[in-house]
Amino acid sequence: MSLRSKHNLDKIDLSSQVNYLFLVFVLTKDFFSSVLKANFLNTANILFLLLSVAVAITANRNYLRLLSVKPILFWSLWVVYASLVWSVIGIRSEGKPLNFILPNFVYPIITMCIVCYEGNKDLRRTTLVVLVALSAYVIAGMLFQDHSAASSAWEDERGGHQMGNALPLKACVLTFIAMFAYVKDWIGKKWIISLVLLSLVTILYVATRKAFVGWMIIMGVSMLSRFKFNKPWDWIKILVLLLVALFVYNYIMAHTYLGVRMEGTVEQGMEINETDVEALNYLGDRSIQYIMAWEEFQKHPVTGIGLHNFQSVTGFPIRIHSEYMVQLCDD
Repeated sequence: MSLRSKHNLDKIDLSSQVNYLFLVFVLTKDFFSSVLKANFLNTANILFLLLSVAVAITANRNYLRLLSVKPILFWSLWVVYASLVWSVIGIRSEGKPLNFILPNFVYPIITMCIVCYEGNKDLRRTTLVVLVALSAYVIAGMLFQDHSAASSAWEDERGGHQMGNALPLKACVLTFIAMFAYVKDWIGKKWIISLVLLSLVTILYVATRKAFVGWMIIMGVSMLSRFKFNKPWDWIKILVLLLVALFVYNYIMAHTYLGVRMEGTVEQGMEINETDVEALNYLGDRSIQYIMAWEEFQKHPVTGIGLHNFQSVTGFPIRIHSEYMVQLCDD
């Protein structure tokens, strides 16, 4: 990557080294567990987590102040609340409690603290560490997928059988981080083009609709932010970009399995949706999840049904495909 700053990336203190190592671990751990079948849980995992926090706190006691900064405070309260709910309701669809608590409750808060802490010290360096980790994750996920490991609910036409939607969704995040680094002038044009195309190819490979919509929104907002709209030439370039985007979109819709899934979304929704809310038709086969999740929320408006309990409570074969409904129904 073309690093256009005078920062010295070689001089990283011990606390930052451990923190960055933890960030890489969190961003890539599901590749090792899903594809390589290498689990980093149990005692070694806990020790690594505690070491990361201990080193950072020892190096700078201001680290603790991050717990009172939004949105960390908000999510810390959510972790406490969700943990209490879990202790009462229990886990009906998960294995060992430790394997559930660490990635779902502890890791997000620690990761948020580390990103804020290291970002305040050196935002450019922290951004590039995340960018490299996500790039390696996406490339490895594309190269080492085993199609024979597909679940019965996963269509044969789709890639990403072992990592599921996690692969394209992280590719979508990769696009966001890459565009942020590009706007900040921390990476050059060759890198941004390569990373954006890598993300798009990954999303098309797995044919995940929400990742594709997210990718389009990120690209649209990022490109528009590059223009000042005070010169006629800017409007001409925007028009050209819109025409190119329309051509690419139509090509994807006509020649990829993602296009097949996108075009059949409304029809699937109309078949499943038995409510009077027509907007749910646009959610396709996911509309039933929204309906069922809303019904469970009405039954348990205070405590919810417990994180990851949707499948066991409703008997539905897959998890809720909406973080909004997860927070409403499960927690």
